[in-house]
Amino acid sequence: MTPMKRDANSRPPTYLGIEAGGTRMVGLFDAGDGSGFQRAEAGPANLRLLSDQQLAARFKEIATALPVPDAVCIGMAGARAESDRERIRRAAAKVWPKAPCLATNDLETALMAEEQPSSMPRVLVLSGTGSCFFGRTPEGKTAKVGGWGHVLGDKGSGFEIGLRALKAVVYYLDRDGEWSSLGQRLLRSLQLNEPSELIGWAQNASKSDIAALAVEVFKAWSRRDEIATDILTGAAESLAKDAVTCAGKLTKPGKAVQFVFAGSILLRQPKFAQNVAKLIRKLWPNAVVTPLQRESVHGALALARRTFPAETISIVGRTVRPPKPAKAASALHNVASISLSPTEQRNPRSMSLDKLALDDAVQLMLREDRYVTSALLGGTREDSERRGAGGAIVQARWTVVLCRRGNEWTSRCAGCKRVSAYFPDRSGDGAGNHRGRTDGAVVRRGRRRG
Repeated sequence: MTPMKRDANSRPPTYLGIEAGGTRMVGLFDAGDGSGFQRAEAGPANLRLLSDQQLAARFKEIATALPVPDAVCIGMAGARAESDRERIRRAAAKVWPKAPCLATNDLETALMAEEQPSSMPRVLVLSGTGSCFFGRTPEGKTAKVGGWGHVLGDKGSGFEIGLRALKAVVYYLDRDGEWSSLGQRLLRSLQLNEPSELIGWAQNASKSDIAALAVEVFKAWSRRDEIATDILTGAAESLAKDAVTCAGKLTKPGKAVQFVFAGSILLRQPKFAQNVAKLIRKLWPNAVVTPLQRESVHGALALARRTFPAETISIVGRTVRPPKPAKAASALHNVASISLSPTEQRNPRSMSLDKLALDDAVQLMLREDRYVTSALLGGTREDSERRGAGGAIVQARWTVVLCRRGNEWTSRCAGCKRVSAYFPDRSGDGAGNHRGRTDGAVVRRGRRRG
């Protein structure tokens, strides 16, 4: 018996789900054959903060990493009106011209990602870079609270937490004349030296930049910082009240409602999420609070399948383009003789350089520099402990004091206090050797400790 020729339509349709917010864009591809998902990420993609050209560029980042789909669903933060959804469809058509596209907001995709069906209304409580609340009943009635953007809304979001932290530390500096512990944390994370430098930074900071400061607020909170505690208490109360307000638009008070937590603030800060859940249960006694179990992008994929079933998609003659394979490494790359020379390899003692305090990092560099002279003269590391800058074997000791001049760190001799280059102190009394530069040579731009 001759086997039947396989028709192109017998291939299952392929789907691409995309979820985009203020933190990143995520794409999830499903080949439809049970082989699993392929995932890719691109940069932040709030629709309100992107031009049409930038939006298409974000989609191209995803398209480059994943196969060509038969249908696409894209849920984006900032997509409120039909004109917003049309922008998404136009940009998607440039990247996937043969694939139909469903454009919606990231709230719809996040709520769709909740796998278990529910007989009660659901309210999505979203707090990440921004914040919003979206609810739906089993009958299809919907309600929304928030979603006004970071200037008018985003209450309880990472952005608001970061912004309130910036405002609080400068307020208490003006009031009390002291720079707070939280303020020190913020300066360290931004690699700034003085509170006044926050003015220029804030003028050029993006929404994501300010939202990223929420991490420092949570770290300070874990150490019982009073300012951080006040900020996060207010954020938790705001999220709980708005979540309950959204539920009240769907059903009568007292009815069972499921509140689904989503977004990086609620999913990555469990202690904070517990506080929000406790407040919601207090305000809505029959509340069922659960975290979103899957990434929101799974909801985009589910919406794509539901909106574009196999019988509605023309896949005759279509082929799935696999992602571009990585270039095979040349056989020469495996030859030991052409491996990196010692001068091009990382020093194993500096692998954690980015985690060291400034003065510890400088001391490490100074210690390692001592070995250079000995190596050039054919000595050993032990010799270099005793060898001076001129090559003679002497008892040497380095004396380093860091001081700040304006916004820069310089080296200053511990003996006479003159700014100088680093030279070994052979006298053993900390006086230093002032051969060479005395012009305030910069060692490294840095920041204060503590």
